Amino acid sequence: MLFRLDDHEPFTAHFGPMEDFRRRFERVFEELDREWKPARAAAPLFADRGDAIELTADLPGVAESDLSLTLNQDVLTLGVKRVVAGPEGYRPHRQERAGFQATRSFALPCRVDPEKVRATMENGVLTVRLAKAPESQPRRVSVNVA
Repeated sequence: MLFRLDDHEPFTAHFGPMEDFRRRFERVFEELDREWKPARAAAPLFADRGDAIELTADLPGVAESDLSLTLNQDVLTLGVKRVVAGPEGYRPHRQERAGFQATRSFALPCRVDPEKVRATMENGVLTVRLAKAPESQPRRVSVNVA
């Protein structure tokens, strides 16, 4: 049987402050969610392909000119900006799609060859292929049986 704490007076005195704390705690995360939403918009997927690390990120509405990629040693930095503007001379009746600007830096799990980094953007999906440095690539080890 389910019941509300407000329906039982003896419990309210003990659990009321905890319930108030829970509500305040949730409110903090709701505010953080609104602030961090642009950073999550560039949420990537990293995959180890053996000879390379591949990053894919959904970036709908981002022009290639509003995208920046920087590789500094083993840190990849992705900068994204999306500008949402209506047609000139028109005022939006309702606008739920917002522009944003975000920068994310990712520590790579191994050394990469900066000369062999390739990035493509197709249908709003960014794909970055980071070729591993020769010393970071997997090697086949032969086993001698005695």
